[in-house]
Amino acid sequence: STDPGCLGTEYGYLYSPYTNTYVEEFAAASKAVIAQGEGAYTVVVTDFGYHIILCTKVIEPTWVK
Repeated sequence: STDPGCLGTEYGYLYSPYTNTYVEEFAAASKAVIAQGEGAYTVVVTDFGYHIILCTKVIEPTWVK
């Protein structure tokens, strides 16, 4: 993605299953990839196009226990 809205300064591009405003298909696919862990990937189609989602690192927020 080149969307500056999902660019974090510490880890690069991030998806958070805790706070998001993504379309349903993208959110569901991202959550599934995160659940599978590092190295998992999928391709999903939304109204915005095709997306390749790759989990390179799972980061647990400090406020989630």
